[in-house]
Amino acid sequence: MTPIYFVFPASHRAGWSEPLKEAACGRCSVNEAAPYFKDGKDVFLLQAWMLLRGEETPFSFHLVERAVPKQICVFHYDTARIKHGLFDCFSIVIRVDRPAVPYADIIAEQHPVLDNPVRYLPHWVQPGITRREAARENRLERVALVGNRQYHPAFVSDPYFLERLAKLGIKLVALGPDAWTNFADIDAVVALRPWIAPRVLRTKPPVKLLNAWAAGTPALLGPEPAYRALRLDPLDYLEVTGPESVLSALRQLKETPGLYAAMRERCQARADEYAWENVKGKWLDLFTYAVSRKNAPTPGIVCKFARYQAVRAYNSVLRRTGLWND
Repeated sequence: MTPIYFVFPASHRAGWSEPLKEAACGRCSVNEAAPYFKDGKDVFLLQAWMLLRGEETPFSFHLVERAVPKQICVFHYDTARIKHGLFDCFSIVIRVDRPAVPYADIIAEQHPVLDNPVRYLPHWVQPGITRREAARENRLERVALVGNRQYHPAFVSDPYFLERLAKLGIKLVALGPDAWTNFADIDAVVALRPWIAPRVLRTKPPVKLLNAWAAGTPALLGPEPAYRALRLDPLDYLEVTGPESVLSALRQLKETPGLYAAMRERCQARADEYAWENVKGKWLDLFTYAVSRKNAPTPGIVCKFARYQAVRAYNSVLRRTGLWND
């Protein structure tokens, strides 16, 4: 078996709660550990290790605090640092929704529209999702805002907008961090972040759409590249850009016979494509590719360091000037 090492530095592990420490020892399931994931490193990488380690594959999977020299090691963007052994191994860096990767032998993106040498890795569907109750049938009464409150557009708290929603028989609710997997009484979701720069939106993964499909809940989403890349049919989701288009889309769902039911059916069809078994296959393809590349010539240490420092400096400028506003 080819060993694959997932790098979780001691500084990150120090913040783990007891359930996550148990998870890192293989003593609990993803659904048991998920409420305790503290950030994207746990959601994407620790979850990947937990889901892959028990499978029959040509690989063995290990958690380490520092990269193992000359071996295939997987880093989250935030921990892909020289001090964690980035230059000592064959590195795979998961970019997530960050600026350019300073150095990696392979870059993996959660965004579906970026080409080689980047590799696309679909995001795992949020574990522990409670699907919309079947008994609600085709009711459209409760619409949820999803995502961090910092991204919510201002109009969602405008009394006039809420009054017009109420006239449609719809109540707007927010799925906060303590309930963002519970779609039991949610009839549709809205996610819109109009103030984020296009360069940042190009890195955002389509997580909210994947979760809506998994929950069986129709989605109204902003014009983001990742959503558009996955849209194969108008029923996959409705695109919205502001208050008027949100109201128009909800009115359309209310008044067009069969539209809401068709979107619910479409959710199930698309959710099947992103079941964990299919996402697992993408990870295994990535590792197979890494094995094929592992012994190819790589830049010397001076070239690696020069690129690493240059890209970090560029990213710092983007953040300081507000050109990267995530």
